[in-house]
Amino acid sequence: MFFFRGDPGAKFAIANAGGGFAYVGAIQDSFPHALELSKMGYNAFVLIYRPGAQTACEDLASAIAFIFEHAEELEVDTSEYSLWGGSA
Repeated sequence: MFFFRGDPGAKFAIANAGGGFAYVGAIQDSFPHALELSKMGYNAFVLIYRPGAQTACEDLASAIAFIFEHAEELEVDTSEYSLWGGSA
């Protein structure tokens, strides 16, 4: 998972790349979105998930749990967040 820092204490988004669960196109798909979100002040995470529908969902759940568990040190607001995704 990559972290694009926005404003301290701001809400966050997680961007999941497209790839139809067969590959992860994060550099082409999620990194540009996360960069723009961070420029607007939001904290953005890019998830590099394992290919496969089940494992990708498990990785997303783990990422969300990690962010909530480490919200204070990451300086993110967990009261609301958004999930972004490509074709997957």
